[in-house]
Amino acid sequence: DSTIKVKDREAHSSWTDTQVERSKLQNINLPSRYLSATNSIYQRELDRIGYLGIEGITGSIGLFNYAGFATGAAAGAIDTLTAQEQYDVISNLIVRQQSAVQNTPEYMANRVDMPVRVMNVIKATILDTAAGTKSVLLALKDNHPEIVFSATSRAESTANGGDLAASVTIAYSNNDEGMKFRLPLPLQFSPITEDGFKFKMDSKYSVAGLDVLVDLVAETITGL
Repeated sequence: DSTIKVKDREAHSSWTDTQVERSKLQNINLPSRYLSATNSIYQRELDRIGYLGIEGITGSIGLFNYAGFATGAAAGAIDTLTAQEQYDVISNLIVRQQSAVQNTPEYMANRVDMPVRVMNVIKATILDTAAGTKSVLLALKDNHPEIVFSATSRAESTANGGDLAASVTIAYSNNDEGMKFRLPLPLQFSPITEDGFKFKMDSKYSVAGLDVLVDLVAETITGL
């Protein structure tokens, strides 16, 4: 348990001087395109690792599938709930998590991540039509100003195009007192080398994934 496993990732890019010249005719900087594309893949991989874990390294230890967090089940899918129920289910999730850590600043939730589908519903649903045009999302932001609300397809169930058995909405603190995303070596690029008419560039990074230090740092609700 005192050893953290690390996954090493490497990539290689190569191109020719002819490809460079053809790209210039289209106002494209080919080496920059390779750099940008590699960085985009890197960002997507880190996103998946943080939310879902790494096969063979962290197992199922990701933000959305870590078994140590307190978990409850939603009364129904978000679009089957009334506006007040939509508000209550997310607000109560935040309050439960913050109460569980006795409002300790380092461990209190400051983020809520949810499926894109859930975000779209609470953004479009008016909480109280008699009181004005404020949506459920705006009401949550007003009453929980310390929280950043965000959405990702990673939080969705397989039935809705995601990777999880059931959708997950999570309230958590990203303070490193409670959890750390361990990235021993961020993305590195080698110098571009030339061999005759060919060019080559290598890239690499090392990642160990999410390391949860305090289980109470997050609470989830499934099936929303």
